[in-house]
Amino acid sequence: RSTPRDTLFPYTTLFRSLERLAEHGFARVATVVDRGTPLHQAELPARCAFLLGAEREGLSREVREAADVTVTIPGTGDVESLNVNVAAAILLAEHARRHG
Repeated sequence: RSTPRDTLFPYTTLFRSLERLAEHGFARVATVVDRGTPLHQAELPARCAFLLGAEREGLSREVREAADVTVTIPGTGDVESLNVNVAAAILLAEHARRHG
């Protein structure tokens, strides 16, 4: 079982933090508005870190490219994107459903 010390990555640069996540066996799962694998079809490893962007801008191209998996949360098409809190809740619920 991991301890808080095992799961914190105190690095000052985003890209070094993303590298450290991979070094510690975490898949980096980026959320994108389009051209991602629909969440219900995407590989979602038990050990993953979700990368969520700002509600209007989303993730930068560099962060999307650093991700191992890109997912899209399917919707009705009536709205372009979800509130980041809502998106996080959906991702965490799907992860819990798959991995308990």
